[in-house]
Amino acid sequence: MTWVLAVVVRPLGAIVLFGLALAISFYVLKPLIPNGRVKALLYDRTFRDRRPVVFTMAIAGGYAFIALVGFLVTQ
Repeated sequence: MTWVLAVVVRPLGAIVLFGLALAISFYVLKPLIPNGRVKALLYDRTFRDRRPVVFTMAIAGGYAFIALVGFLVTQ
């Protein structure tokens, strides 16, 4: 019966976690980053549409980094 509780609570926990990360990103970190090209790139919502190859490579690089860290930790 505990698996039913886990099936219900796990997605709610993920929503809370990602919502908290989004709130920290926009309300805490955004004011600390100086205006310029880096801030424009980090908070640009149209970057995926304008540069799909660069966006795909960045996402793949992020996942590859996480996989590498996971591999090194489990060895």
